[in-house]
Amino acid sequence: MTEAEWLSSRRPYDLIYHPKCRSDRKRRLLACACVSRVLHFLLDERFSQIVIVCERYADGGVKWADIITTRKTYRAAAADLRSSGGLEYQNHAANGVRSVTEKEFMSFKMAIEDAQHAIGAYSRPEFLEGCASESAEQVVLTHDIFSNPFRPVIFDPSWRTEAVVGLARGMYESRDFAPMPVLADALEDAGCSDADILAHCRRPGPHVRGCWVVDLVLGKA
Repeated sequence: MTEAEWLSSRRPYDLIYHPKCRSDRKRRLLACACVSRVLHFLLDERFSQIVIVCERYADGGVKWADIITTRKTYRAAAADLRSSGGLEYQNHAANGVRSVTEKEFMSFKMAIEDAQHAIGAYSRPEFLEGCASESAEQVVLTHDIFSNPFRPVIFDPSWRTEAVVGLARGMYESRDFAPMPVLADALEDAGCSDADILAHCRRPGPHVRGCWVVDLVLGKA
């Protein structure tokens, strides 16, 4: 893959095959972010809680045994969805939640596709158009989580001031990344002049857990 292909691709799972984009943590967080975009189709709060547990697992906050427990929760929630006559797009969204509880990379890919299919099914009869539109949105998430592998960034530890780290940690824990432009200002105050870092902080977003700049600040891989 060339840099031009990386920047122009409209298929997120093509990007995460790059040798420098094979972090299982980031791949799981991307899958969770993609599935989170269709959680509004599922009124049962258990599905959202499962995704949150999977995010925590990606960061080492819970053990694999906890994921096994969430699978039991998933099976109960999915059974209730079926018994209530879940619609096609709801079933695809639920499948995406199941996929983020799996261990292997191929399941992360399935989660991404499940989320696309949920939007496609909701968009019927324009199923393919809906899938393509959602894929483009997922690429934005992929670029947020994985920095451009063709332009590696060297992060100076001196930029990790109390203000910078506090902002990054607050966004990560709250899942509210609205203060990203404020983080850019704090990084500049700390001496950061890296154009890619500052531009990423100031772009409209969305930003999610795994955002490469926030990860650099917090020392996450």
